[in-house]
Amino acid sequence: MWTAISSKLYDLLTGVTGVGTVLTYSPVIKTMTDLKANFPLDDENRFNAWIIERNAFRIDRSIATLHTQEWIHTFTISGWKSIVDSNQSYLDFQNLVETIMEAFSENITMGLPNSTMALSPNVDVIEEAFIGEILCNHVRITVPVRELRTVNYR
Repeated sequence: MWTAISSKLYDLLTGVTGVGTVLTYSPVIKTMTDLKANFPLDDENRFNAWIIERNAFRIDRSIATLHTQEWIHTFTISGWKSIVDSNQSYLDFQNLVETIMEAFSENITMGLPNSTMALSPNVDVIEEAFIGEILCNHVRITVPVRELRTVNYR
């Protein structure tokens, strides 16, 4: 089921205007050539890269019933967008992050059965960071997703 959740997160993220290339895995990047091959420049001729990964999950037995388990998946979305100027790039990136958060809050169930966001997504960090040789605005968003699974114990 986690792949279906990852796919829905991908759909939500790619549906936000201003988001560039989105991957659901971390590519192997050893050189700037690798970086540019995985993340081509966007329509504004800027580096604009996003990665969605599931980096944790657990089964919460405290609310489990005889036939239901609650699985909590933790996804991390990391995004980088190159800086053109110090002020406008910062403002545009902050607005983009807010738009992404709104998209998640408007799609709590993500259209999946037995699955819903357990908690609101959380912006863990917004900062300037280098990716390779490129100075970017960077964001890391944590998206916890609750999934209820029906189980048949023997």
